[in-house]
This record gives sequence, C-alpha cells and structure tokens, in this order.
Amino acid sequence: MERRTLFKASAGGLLFLLLGQGAKTLVSQPSPLIRPPGTTSENHFLATCLRCGQCAQVCPCDALLLAGLETGLSAGTPYIVPRQQPCDLCMECLNVCPTGAIVPVEKEEAGMGLAVLDQDRCITWHGDVCKCCYARCPFFNKGIVLEDFARPVVDPEVCVGCGICEYVCILDPPAITIVKGE
Repeated sequence: MERRTLFKASAGGLLFLLLGQGAKTLVSQPSPLIRPPGTTSENHFLATCLRCGQCAQVCPCDALLLAGLETGLSAGTPYIVPRQQPCDLCMECLNVCPTGAIVPVEKEEAGMGLAVLDQDRCITWHGDVCKCCYARCPFFNKGIVLEDFARPVVDPEVCVGCGICEYVCILDPPAITIVKGE
C-alpha cells in the first residue's frame, strides 16, 4: 500500500473515532450524492471507501468528482453530477477500487439512481417534438421508451441512473433528473 493511501485510510479512521456516536447518526442518514456504478448501500460505501480518488483518476469522461468537506462523512468520496457530466458506463472505476467500496457489475446493474421525468416540464408531453433523452439513453428503447411514438417514459426496471438523459435535456432546469438509488 502506498504511503499516501495508508495516510488517507488512517485519517479517515481517525475522523470516525473523533466523531464517535455522532458518526453513527450521520452515516445512517441517506446521502443525496449519486455514486459511481457498482456501489452498494451508502453505509457500506462510506465505511469501506478509502477516499483514495483512484476511481476519479481513471474516469475517462471526468464524470467522477470527489466530495468536499462540506459533505461531512462523504468528504473525499466519489460522486456524479449528471447535469455537469454524466457517467458513460465505461466501468473503468470498478477495476481500481482497492477496498470493494465499488464492486464489478455489469452495465445493466450499475444501480446509481433512477431517472425521473417531470411530464409537466417535458416539452414532448405538451405537443412539441424532442427525443434527446430517448435517443441518447445507453439502453436504447429500453431505459426510456416512447409512449405513442412521441412521449418519453422511463422504465425503472432498466434505468441505471447514469445521467445521460439529464445531461442532454434541452431544458434548463432539465425535465428529467436522476434521483439517488438505494
């Protein structure tokens, strides 16, 4: 183990010791952060992530960011802001995690979140034509299908929350957003 990795792991452990009982309360709170593919429960992720940043370093599209100190116990952990840069499901991050906080999974099981479409905001639900989210979904005609060949509908059984749909939405704020999965 590199010195830097060992230092980060030690610092993370010290943080947990210093916070004591307060850490248990904070960890049990759900995190709104969209995690990389292959993460398990938030509690397991926070307990096992070394905050080494290797996953963010190998991300070819720079989708993975590292949380700042303002996020409390999530500080130093990877997350995605789909509107800024979605995950392209390259799955590179799965191969570098030294602790199992991110585990190898198939693209179809990435489980980062779920796309939620606001039909009141989506222009296709009001008669205009747009198929951006539908056309760019990596699970074409499965993750997002078209109702009556025109209006997008998210299939929660297929959607993995990669955020591409949110990223390409032409509205600001977008009519489709990713919510944290659990």
